[in-house]
Amino acid sequence: ARFAKQGEAFVQVALPHTWNAFDGQDGGADYWRGIATYQIDLPNPTKGMKQYIEFQGANHVATVYCNGRELGTHKGGFSTFRYDMTAVMKPEGNLLTVVVTNAPCDIYPQNADFTFYGGLYRDVNFIEVDEAHFDLLMDGTCGVFVTPHNVGKTRVDLFPVDADECVIKVALKDADGNVVGYAETDAVGHAHVLIDVKEPHLWNGMEDPYLYTCEASIVRGEEVLDTVIVNYGYRSFHVCPNTGFWLNGKNVPLHGVARHQD
Repeated sequence: ARFAKQGEAFVQVALPHTWNAFDGQDGGADYWRGIATYQIDLPNPTKGMKQYIEFQGANHVATVYCNGRELGTHKGGFSTFRYDMTAVMKPEGNLLTVVVTNAPCDIYPQNADFTFYGGLYRDVNFIEVDEAHFDLLMDGTCGVFVTPHNVGKTRVDLFPVDADECVIKVALKDADGNVVGYAETDAVGHAHVLIDVKEPHLWNGMEDPYLYTCEASIVRGEEVLDTVIVNYGYRSFHVCPNTGFWLNGKNVPLHGVARHQD
């Protein structure tokens, strides 16, 4: 990628990148907050596929252009966001331009005891998917949401796009990759399945951080068009004002923290 602060010449940088790598921590009076621009050469698109650009963090306002066409402006420096570039992509020679600022403004947080690292300080990913795919424009999510309950009841909400005449196949797998639950449903705009997993192995914090995976695929005939894998765990928790935090029915004391008793 090429990078330039406002009014300066472009230089080559590697992404992720921040312009505050040194001045944000050297203790001097040179901490810089302002506007800068990135230029990124994109891969050539695959015919028949859709192209998205994903930013896992751009601090803290970013306006994105592809081949001179504005895709949008994202506000907030700590969340993933994406844009659909399909309509503006050329067969070759595609250029992504990102104008980023970490200048003081009205976007939260406005003040803090840490550096507001300006720039594309997390990964930038070029994504290609089939016309039929799980929605990538749902606020940075993957379009697949797992809601597990500690007794094994599991709801999976799925948001396919342009998936006419397709089905969604959902497999729940344990940590060893064994299928412990399975369901299918039509690939409608908002689909969901309910799956029971017998005697789930509970997630238990750092002592036993056991995770399952949900593998959801959009299938037309025998062809798998898109697959999303989500990690998740089964657990229950609640907080009591007298005894503190409870995980999976067991009290987890906070060592060294005093509690007020009624």
